[in-house]
Amino acid sequence: MNEWAMISDGLIIAGIEDLTSSMRIAGKGELDIKRVLSGRPDFSTVFLSHSPLKTDIIASLGTDLMISGHTHNGQIWPFKYVIRRRYKFLSGRYDINGMILIVNRGTGTWGPRMRLWARGEISLITICSSVEEK
Repeated sequence: MNEWAMISDGLIIAGIEDLTSSMRIAGKGELDIKRVLSGRPDFSTVFLSHSPLKTDIIASLGTDLMISGHTHNGQIWPFKYVIRRRYKFLSGRYDINGMILIVNRGTGTWGPRMRLWARGEISLITICSSVEEK
């Protein structure tokens, strides 16, 4: 947590603590992001963050793929509309300034143990090189 690691030649995985917690201290979330993503080689980077927040900053720091969750896609209708006021990205794939963001709906719940018109999700993400091997 709050670090990066090279998992194969040319691929870095970086992760950060839940931004909804760290942002309670003014500016801390942004400082943590910059600290985690600084000093790494110029390789493809996958960034793991529980919450889909600060996406513009993360994209501007050269992240290729960000994977998040937290929103449960609203979990219970009509709360989806309330949650969308806080989270711009509820579920799915988004392109943000050259970075791909994937927000997974998850399988669990928060609060009431139910989902209403907000299906759960398990994702299989395949990461491929854009350069063909010769």
